[in-house]
Amino acid sequence: MLDEQQKKLVEENHNLIYHTLHKYKLNQEEYYDILAIGLCKAAMNFDPERSKFSTFAIKVMYNEFLQHDRGENANKRKVNKNTLSLNHIMRDPKNQDRKCEFGELLTSGREPFMDVIHMHLPDILTEQELLACKLSYNGYNQKKIGEKLGVTQSYASRLLKRARTKLEKEMVL
Repeated sequence: MLDEQQKKLVEENHNLIYHTLHKYKLNQEEYYDILAIGLCKAAMNFDPERSKFSTFAIKVMYNEFLQHDRGENANKRKVNKNTLSLNHIMRDPKNQDRKCEFGELLTSGREPFMDVIHMHLPDILTEQELLACKLSYNGYNQKKIGEKLGVTQSYASRLLKRARTKLEKEMVL
């Protein structure tokens, strides 16, 4: 709960909510309540020795928005992006000029993953990207991948992103 001094801070600085909405181009109907919570948190944790209230409050409100946004997007990240529909259009691994559905590869009598994945990854990815993908597939996190490859975690992340981009480009026509 807010004490009287904190309530007064919130009341006097209520317009900071609108300022923050405008500054970060946020939808007022969607984010007003979240920023109001951030303003109250700022009032509760404000230390006048460290900064101006307005500066501190805007940071806290923006962080509250980010935290809410991460939570909202968490469900989207849980989708398995490695799942292919049988109707997914892609290049035929045996004939690059021909388009086919993934399901056609399954019914052609060939082992589809050997044709689609293992035989062509070295043609698409660099050796380092391929190794990073293998390590990721085997459950290594980016930090461990970086350690195995002798690079930083952020570089391992870039390797995986580059590999994903190349593979998506190869799979989608």
